[in-house]
Amino acid sequence: MKVLPITPRGFCPGVVRAIAIVEKVLADPTYPRPIQILGMIVHNRYVVDELKAKGALTVFDEGR
Repeated sequence: MKVLPITPRGFCPGVVRAIAIVEKVLADPTYPRPIQILGMIVHNRYVVDELKAKGALTVFDEGR
């Protein structure tokens, strides 16, 4: 069996856009704080931790 890498690899366009929006908001001090994200923006702990370090809080709604 031949295994071929798929390129490009990465997040889907919606996730890329969502991360870009959060990073834009975090960079703008005029937005009220804290910045809260409902649920994990992406199922990637490294990205979520990086956004947390920049000030974005991930909140979970257990009733959803």
